[in-house]
Amino acid sequence: GASCCPVEVVFSVQEEVGLVGAKHLDLTQLAAKTAIVMDSAGPVGSIVARAPSQDTMTIEITGQASHAGVAPEQGVSAIVVASKAIAGMHLGRIDPETTANIGVIRGGMATNIIPAHVTMRGEARSLDEARLASQTAHMRECFETAARELGAKVEFWVERSYSAINLSPESAVVRRVSRAMAATGVAPTLISTGGGSDANIFMGAGIETANLGFGMMGPHSVEEHIAIADLEQAASILIAVLSDPQG
Repeated sequence: GASCCPVEVVFSVQEEVGLVGAKHLDLTQLAAKTAIVMDSAGPVGSIVARAPSQDTMTIEITGQASHAGVAPEQGVSAIVVASKAIAGMHLGRIDPETTANIGVIRGGMATNIIPAHVTMRGEARSLDEARLASQTAHMRECFETAARELGAKVEFWVERSYSAINLSPESAVVRRVSRAMAATGVAPTLISTGGGSDANIFMGAGIETANLGFGMMGPHSVEEHIAIADLEQAASILIAVLSDPQG
């Protein structure tokens, strides 16, 4: 068979909940300076040239508990504060490069208790760092304003989950993958995506990484699927990458 270049294979875990496996991988154990990740939706032939940075937020609102039927006037509902903040917040598609979401909300104990505590988790993503900073600041301000107006307290924490990918078309890994695609009859296409992946972590560690589309459609929906033909074609591309005589 064809000769193969040296290969290091990484099987990461818990990608969906925050790229946990990639973040905890000891990358000093890897010798590779370039990498390929197979985790992009879209047709075979896609190469992710741009992917966003993400800020993950944890928000805690503290109000005042009280009996909802006897003394509601003495309570400050953390749920009402959260609702007011979210109602005034720009979420979803902010602009072509920026998105935001509040994805988790927990609070309350019983229907007859004014809820004193609410915890939420949200995120903002953008291909542009300035726009990401602006969106994160906007979300913080919405919570702080609602808490101040309704007499509650808010704590707001931000964690940078991963930083953006900006992969040059002339980078070694893009050239190598493009040659492999051409050799298997696939036209390479550089794309931008709103999704993060292990590629963001590897790129942040200085490993030039191409995240490839392999035919996955409808990600994160009940319609998520992949055609067997696309899976086979993606495998052929990987074989061509590994057997590339130009290294």
